[in-house]
Amino acid sequence: ANFQNADLGSANLQNAYLGFANITETQIKSVCFWDKAIYEGKWSIKQQAIVAIEPDNTEYIEKLKQDKASNPQKAFDCSYWQEDP
Repeated sequence: ANFQNADLGSANLQNAYLGFANITETQIKSVCFWDKAIYEGKWSIKQQAIVAIEPDNTEYIEKLKQDKASNPQKAFDCSYWQEDP
């Protein structure tokens, strides 16, 4: 997918596979649960789903967390995606 110039504000990326997405670090960090997405993944026949390749996926997420230059100017309200208590 090509997300160049896309406004992904408050989208939920939990468990989304973004391995082939054309997306900037700032766009990634502008959405809800970006740290729960899969950036380094592979298809699992057993699980019939994309699964993270570790430790590569976790290392990429940690790299993004430490890159303060890619932080978005505005934080989004992710309460829409929170489960009710």
